[in-house]
Amino acid sequence: MPLTVSAYTIMAYGPIPEGAYRHFINVDPFKLSEPYNLASDCEIKGKIIAVTKRDGTAISELSGLEVTLILDIAVGYDRLFISRSDWEQHFRDWGLVKGDYLVEIKLTEILHKETGKSEKIYPKADIRG
Repeated sequence: MPLTVSAYTIMAYGPIPEGAYRHFINVDPFKLSEPYNLASDCEIKGKIIAVTKRDGTAISELSGLEVTLILDIAVGYDRLFISRSDWEQHFRDWGLVKGDYLVEIKLTEILHKETGKSEKIYPKADIRG
C-alpha cells in the first residue's frame, strides 16, 4: 500500500540532483522524508495513475507506467524529480512542461543511495499526500 500524491509539475532553474531531469513534483515532507528519515538523492519508485493536461485532457498512454524519481529535500517540501532516463523514454515526447500537467502517482519504494537498501513506502496503509 503506497503513498499516493497528486501535483502539478514544476521546472527547476537551479541545481538538480544527479541523474534527474528538471521537472519535479512537490510532496509533503511529513509524509515522505520525515517519517522515513531520508536524505537527498534517494530514488523513489512509483507507478503513474494518471497524467492530465490543465485543459483536462488525459494522457492515457502514461497510466500504469513505473518510474524512478529522485528526491531532493528542500525547505518545507520534498521535490521528486523525474529521472533523466524516464524523461527521455516516456515524458519528453508528450511535451511535459512546467505547470501544465497534473501527475497522480503511487510512491511504492525507497532505494537508499548510501546503503543500497530498499524499503516499501507505507506497506500497511494507503496514504494520500
